[in-house]
Amino acid sequence: MTTLRTHQPDDVPELIALAIRAWAGVEEFVDAALGSPLDRLATPSWAAHHEAVVRDACQSTGSSVIVAEDDDGQLTGFVAFTVHPETLGMSEYGEITVLVVDPSARRSGLGRRLLDHAVDELRAAGVPVIMVSTGGDAGHAPARELYERAGFQMLPIAQYWLAGDTSRNT
Repeated sequence: MTTLRTHQPDDVPELIALAIRAWAGVEEFVDAALGSPLDRLATPSWAAHHEAVVRDACQSTGSSVIVAEDDDGQLTGFVAFTVHPETLGMSEYGEITVLVVDPSARRSGLGRRLLDHAVDELRAAGVPVIMVSTGGDAGHAPARELYERAGFQMLPIAQYWLAGDTSRNT
């Protein structure tokens, strides 16, 4: 049985390894979408980038990180979420910043369980709207499917990339 609990600081190395395992296949689709040399110009080390994302989620004030732990004590997934304060012209909103499921636990309902937990916590915090973002490439299709099944509405946003000064990367 998988239990959900608040992350502990000593979980961070295992969460980083889990995120890198989970996102490795997705990165192939991102790289293919960007093509060379944009793939490496955008993220010279995608693993280092994802490590920073996980560390930031775990260390950020106001961010909550919930981990899924199996009976053997292995972490099989996690979700991070936060509440953004109201700003001029924008209401307060909740954001699910990271959702990761180990490849071995995919299609088990764990992603939906983590997502539902975050949504419940954010609703309990009183936010009027909740946001999650993901990629539009084929590698992120399972995430989009999960969010849409949970009732999230997609706002199409186009993001374009162009090589800039490449002399710093040689």
